[in-house]
Amino acid sequence: MPLDATDLREVHDLDSNVSELAFHKPVATAFHLPAHCWKTTYTSSARASIQRSRWPPDSVLQMSYTVFSCGPEFGRATFVAINNSGDQVLFWRTYRD
Repeated sequence: MPLDATDLREVHDLDSNVSELAFHKPVATAFHLPAHCWKTTYTSSARASIQRSRWPPDSVLQMSYTVFSCGPEFGRATFVAINNSGDQVLFWRTYRD
């Protein structure tokens, strides 16, 4: 996460062990993903299961975000989405349907 990230919103479901994080960053701030992340599509990802009110709806995620899959982790799928303007980042761990 960039040091100048703002408006961090994080939520965890302790029963299912899934989590979601959303934050804003300056557009000029580079955001580098680990080498084990690859570009995918939102429709190929596993939907974030908690989806608080500040989480974008599926239609916005499909049209306005670039989505990356970061491989399985302890049986969970991990995803990162960056909006097209480059100032909002979403991160979620969930189980595939």
